[in-house]
Amino acid sequence: MVSLLAALLLAGEAAGLAAQFGRDLTAFIIVAVLQGIVWAAAAAVVTRSTDRPHPLAVILGTAILLRLLALSAPVFLSDDINRYIWDGRVQAAGINPYRYIPADPDLARLRDEAIYPNINRNNYAPTIYPPVAQMLFLLANRVGETVLALATSVPPAKENGILPPDAAGFIYYDKAKFHAGFVAEQTRPKADFMYASQGPISVKAFVTPLTEAAWKTKPSFAIVATEDKSIDPNLERKMYKRAGAKVTELKGSHTIFMANAKAVTDVIEAAAKTINK
Repeated sequence: MVSLLAALLLAGEAAGLAAQFGRDLTAFIIVAVLQGIVWAAAAAVVTRSTDRPHPLAVILGTAILLRLLALSAPVFLSDDINRYIWDGRVQAAGINPYRYIPADPDLARLRDEAIYPNINRNNYAPTIYPPVAQMLFLLANRVGETVLALATSVPPAKENGILPPDAAGFIYYDKAKFHAGFVAEQTRPKADFMYASQGPISVKAFVTPLTEAAWKTKPSFAIVATEDKSIDPNLERKMYKRAGAKVTELKGSHTIFMANAKAVTDVIEAAAKTINK
């Protein structure tokens, strides 16, 4: 009997997941009610049948499987998880999540198409979650690091022209800031040409969690462009230190490979020779 009830619970869990992925609220409610009846029957069988022992392995195994299956559930009845992720992102940027609502202009650089539009009450309510919960949100942010989390962990330079994503999920650079913020050493005509020829970046490149890093298994070499206004040089130093990279600092903007091509080439050649030894 216990094994039969365990199988029914697992089947109910699978049916509930199917209803959630299909966004079928009616089916989900029916499955939840039926599963509740099975839960009650299982509890009654286990607690009232004292004349013979029940297979503990089946009970514990079913409980573990049910929880593992639940981890794959999509956001369905509650969208609070978007606020959890947002609060962790705000803290990672060094900002107090209790001070600003998500729609505040000061947080525009943290927005993306996946999380921000789905935050409930994002235009009038700051976070309501207590400090201990906020610590967990920050920890989760650190475990699943993204380019956005790293880029927003330091204040942007005033010349930085990286814009929030558009409705299609692409990120552009502000044309008015492109020359000073991206290619400061180049002539205005060349900067205008580069702006016109540079394509946008998908926001997915900024928000996809990083799970593997080449520097963990391979030697790294890096260049800090000390006048970079698009990526903070201090953030570059922090990332390179973490990677254990051999660092070369060169004076120049984000396009240091154009402004100081010889020095950049020397770094590349030195890295190649070191690896080939």
